[in-house]
Amino acid sequence: MRKYLSLFKSHLSVSLDYRADLIGTFILELLSVGSAIILWFAIYRTNEDVGGYSLEEVVLYYVLVPFVGFLTSVDVSRKLAQSVRNGSLSNQLLKPYKIWLDALMEALSKKVVYLSISLPLYVLFLFLGINARVLSPYILSIQSLLLGFSFIVLAFLLHFFLDLFVSWLAFWFSDIWSFKHFKRIVFAMLGGVSFPFDLLPANVRAFFELLPFKYFYFTPISYLLGKGTNVLKDILLLLFWFLVFVLLTNLIWRRGIKKYEAYGN
Repeated sequence: MRKYLSLFKSHLSVSLDYRADLIGTFILELLSVGSAIILWFAIYRTNEDVGGYSLEEVVLYYVLVPFVGFLTSVDVSRKLAQSVRNGSLSNQLLKPYKIWLDALMEALSKKVVYLSISLPLYVLFLFLGINARVLSPYILSIQSLLLGFSFIVLAFLLHFFLDLFVSWLAFWFSDIWSFKHFKRIVFAMLGGVSFPFDLLPANVRAFFELLPFKYFYFTPISYLLGKGTNVLKDILLLLFWFLVFVLLTNLIWRRGIKKYEAYGN
């Protein structure tokens, strides 16, 4: 355990060096959702309620998209896939720790830095919104916050193994950029980035609900807003997909390492 704590501290110090990039990314994400919020303001001129969402809830949904999205996002595939291609994976195999746990510590360190930057800003946003009577003081309850952040943690772990699975595709493909790009497109379309799933027709939503992608945006935000109702169902389905990607990752790693041949420097 000590060695992984040391790895976490090491990755944390590196992540702190890039905190300016995180701040820039955070600001750009907020600006990108601004256009969507403006559109919804126009829609609510003639409607008081759309799909069970008030204007206040829709605005907060879109404001939470970049926050939740970054906390659940994982990008270990870029570094790990490169280590397979250039042969540096051989050096990692000789070190006294598991490669996937080192990658997990690196991913966690980025979340800690991001939270230290973004959480105070979101608290300030809520305070100003409530003080200006734009937001209700009851929009976020203690129960909804606990449920929402619980799903964020579980979604992060699910995404970690999904991205780890993509990483080990590098044993068979010289470049996994297309897989990563496809993953981003799928997340944007099926994760709830563009709109809450409550606005979809029932039969279409039923299909979306079975997929794992809703856990990276829509589900955590729904529980943060107090709109999630099927806690047990959502947890069981999330754990099912988590187990699927853990098994797939383990399988592809075992097969990939058998055919792995180091080359390069």
